[in-house]
Amino acid sequence: MAQVIVYPHAIGRITENAFLAYFDGEGVWLPKSQVKAEKRELDGHTEYRVKMPKWLADKHGFTAKNFDGSSIHFHQYE
Repeated sequence: MAQVIVYPHAIGRITENAFLAYFDGEGVWLPKSQVKAEKRELDGHTEYRVKMPKWLADKHGFTAKNFDGSSIHFHQYE
């Protein structure tokens, strides 16, 4: 299954089954069963990285599209 890595600005509320990730000020609930989130500190800055199935990234509009609707700048991660 193709995977996509996205970089939210922040991670907000966390529940047993999901967490709230913020992208451009908009909060999106992501199911823990479908994603893997990592956090790291870089020179006083916190970076979040979330790996998810491409279908989920497409659903939330995280993947860029060409005029014909095909994905651009897509790299497959296993």
